[in-house]
Amino acid sequence: MEQWKIDAKRMRFKEDKPISVIVEYLHKEYFPDMATYKVKEKLRSFIRHTPEYKASKATEQSDTVRSTIEYKADGSTVSTRVIELAEGQEMTPEVIVKAHGLDPTMWTVVSYVNNFWNAQQKGGRKLIMYQSKLTVKPNAKGLSFENIDKLYSRLDRTAKPIPVSYVPRPDGLIAEVNIADLHIGKLAWNGDTGNNFDYKIARAMFNQVINEISD
Repeated sequence: MEQWKIDAKRMRFKEDKPISVIVEYLHKEYFPDMATYKVKEKLRSFIRHTPEYKASKATEQSDTVRSTIEYKADGSTVSTRVIELAEGQEMTPEVIVKAHGLDPTMWTVVSYVNNFWNAQQKGGRKLIMYQSKLTVKPNAKGLSFENIDKLYSRLDRTAKPIPVSYVPRPDGLIAEVNIADLHIGKLAWNGDTGNNFDYKIARAMFNQVINEISD
């Protein structure tokens, strides 16, 4: 490859120089006897045939493709968009659902169709782009074990036991009182029920019973 082409590629794709700056440089260093507009035409003709230019245009083109989501009366959802997969990557339903930005644990795949769109090099690997149409329905199983685990991981598992003083009883007898239902969630007002009741009263009564028995 000629040196001017090497310099032009470096300045355009690695240094992101504008065309006007590259033209000025090439005119001065390589084509001093050529009219500026001809240098510009020569540069553009070369740049547009480089793999780097074609890849950048493919990316721009894929970014402008409209993504649509359609919700149907039967509960299904149809997603249409350009997806990007690595060359050789297995196209499982889970992979396709993720590529459409959906959670695979929440959706069941009804059908999908992928049409080849373009290919480009990025980060040392070849990426294949597809125009993809995916039809899914909400997962009939509801919550997944993964989602349940995430929910419970946020719960406060710490418990502060209430200290209870122990008095030994030498008579050999024990009283076991089963207080199973505290009704902590109940709320009552004296004007309606004749008594006030809430979780604070329930807690105080529970502790009082325990203390009376332990004494």
